[in-house]
Amino acid sequence: MSSQPSAPPRRAPGPTRLRGPALILAAALAGGASALAKNGPASVPTPLEGSGVLAGPVVLSPSLEVETGYSDNYLREADGDGSAYASVKPSLLATTFWGPHQAALFLGAEATSYFEGGEDDVYAAEIGARLLLSAWRGGDVILGAGYEREVETSADDSAPAGADGPTGVNTLSASVAVRHNPGLIGLHPFLEYDRILHEATDLEGGGEASNDERDRSELTFGLETTYEYSAGYQLFLRGVGSTINYDEEIDTNGLERGSTTATGLLGVNFRVTNLIEGSAGFGYSRRMFDEASFDDVDTIALDVTLDWSPLETLRVSLNGFQTFAESTIDDVSVQNDLGFKLRADYALYDDISLSSSLGYTHSTFEGVSRTDQTLEAGLALAYHLSEFVRLEAGYEFARDASNTEEDATENRVYVGLDAQY
Repeated sequence: MSSQPSAPPRRAPGPTRLRGPALILAAALAGGASALAKNGPASVPTPLEGSGVLAGPVVLSPSLEVETGYSDNYLREADGDGSAYASVKPSLLATTFWGPHQAALFLGAEATSYFEGGEDDVYAAEIGARLLLSAWRGGDVILGAGYEREVETSADDSAPAGADGPTGVNTLSASVAVRHNPGLIGLHPFLEYDRILHEATDLEGGGEASNDERDRSELTFGLETTYEYSAGYQLFLRGVGSTINYDEEIDTNGLERGSTTATGLLGVNFRVTNLIEGSAGFGYSRRMFDEASFDDVDTIALDVTLDWSPLETLRVSLNGFQTFAESTIDDVSVQNDLGFKLRADYALYDDISLSSSLGYTHSTFEGVSRTDQTLEAGLALAYHLSEFVRLEAGYEFARDASNTEEDATENRVYVGLDAQY
């Protein structure tokens, strides 16, 4: 069970994801790189953060999430089926330090079983490693590598026609980043390579789709420069480029799916005491396609995060985003998503907390007239047995609306237990 109602084990159309080593290990290796350390009021319940157990030079932080519940439309399809489900997610974070250097390893897995739809059961796994080397005064080098198996449901738009179950998506990744902060000015170049491989999909009536035409390599590179012009305020300028190359240059529809994206963001990181902190970046993004019949896509670039604690018992967080998503729908060049996620946590008592969430995403399918709107909302009540263990019960609602497809809604109730040492 996730500590956030907006991230249930239920899988809406799209790949299943675990927490991700990028998030877990970024926290483990932060090392003061961010100018905005997160410090909410102590009376506001926070996600479980066990101190770990010392095993020689390594700190081990195991965790376990167990959840059961019922969804009336677990694939989020028009007239979709309902099912009870059970989910378990074990994970382990191992961290070690020697001098100014740090290393971390993350292992995670997930198994979710739907009692009325066994062919849609979820089995996912993650391995991630990060190494931080303080190579010089004011400078760090971060090396990363990982493997992740996600699950794409049979209801996903890019699933093969006639899919009779989920599709496994395997991602191998490697990255290198440099943080150079000699003073008020910082330089942060980065490079990441992802190799994405799709497993075969079982089809209704027998047989399978190989999905070879969806296998691809993605390269992302960029540079962020920062300038701390005042205590608690930091300007940043970020430029990012990426290329996507498919193994099969021409797909079954006769289209070249390769593309190149360029993005520029100008923004500010800020921290106003311990009450409000965040980052706001705005800019421009263009995606250019190898396929001559596809028009280039120009859009605003958006990356906003905000943490606000107006009361000792209340914390509010906001995330605004713009992202591109690959698509293999006929005549669609790319899916362009723009949206926000809002969450509020309120401490009713020392050991009881209430959380609510609201999210909205507007999706434009470039090349055709289709647009989708997704609304998600949730409410959860948690009882903190200790700083290491929490019980939670909640309700979630989701609605997918489209101007060309049938609308779908989902209602989900769940109870679960989180434990982290």
